[in-house]
Amino acid sequence: MRRARARAGSLLMNRHFVFAAALAALALTPSLAAAQTHAQRVMCSNRGGGVSPEMREGACTMVISDPRAGNEAVANAYNDRGTIYRQRGDFVRAIADYDQAIRFDPRFAAPYANRGSAYAGQGAHQRAIEDYNMALGLNPRLGYVLNNRGNSYRALQDYTRAVEDYSAAILLDASAANTYVNRGRAYVGLGDHVRAVADFDAAIRLNPNQANAYHYRGRSLRALGETERALADFETAHRLEPDNPAYDGFGLS
Repeated sequence: MRRARARAGSLLMNRHFVFAAALAALALTPSLAAAQTHAQRVMCSNRGGGVSPEMREGACTMVISDPRAGNEAVANAYNDRGTIYRQRGDFVRAIADYDQAIRFDPRFAAPYANRGSAYAGQGAHQRAIEDYNMALGLNPRLGYVLNNRGNSYRALQDYTRAVEDYSAAILLDASAANTYVNRGRAYVGLGDHVRAVADFDAAIRLNPNQANAYHYRGRSLRALGETERALADFETAHRLEPDNPAYDGFGLS
């Protein structure tokens, strides 16, 4: 009799244990799902670096398809996936993703800026400027957007506005060597080679290995009649990037 009672008690305890374990598993499932979703978001954004574009694209797609993801998370995923497409040169798919990012979060400046870059990649600089304007309206302290808008103005040969944008970008970040190169090129468009050389000088001080700064400085020096210095700059640009055909021919290309 005692053995039967002990066996019954043991079975009851086992059932309670199994039931408790099942409840614990059910309680843990949302946490595991949340952790998985978080991992996908981190992989999509590549915050830690080292994630391949293919893996990032897959992670972004999973976040976009996740019904538990909120508007902000989905907007970020569309923006990040759009950037992967843009970096591949697939501007059509990039723009479609940036459109979706903006739809999910209209106050998110990044997809406007990135869509502008995609339009610029297509040569649609006026549309790019419109998107850069939207991004800067949401956050006027985005130096890289000012630089990119300057590039589009320069492509449209509106060199005065380009100089204004590059100057504003430099005020926000005086360490960006490429912005000095870009402003120098805008000064060249205005025919002001003296100011152009000053900007190329600044870029080289910030980054002595920036080949295009030497190349463009060489062109301006040649325009100013300083042939020997110009040749030295062309040689330096070619030495830094010997496989770049733009730096062949001593600045004549």
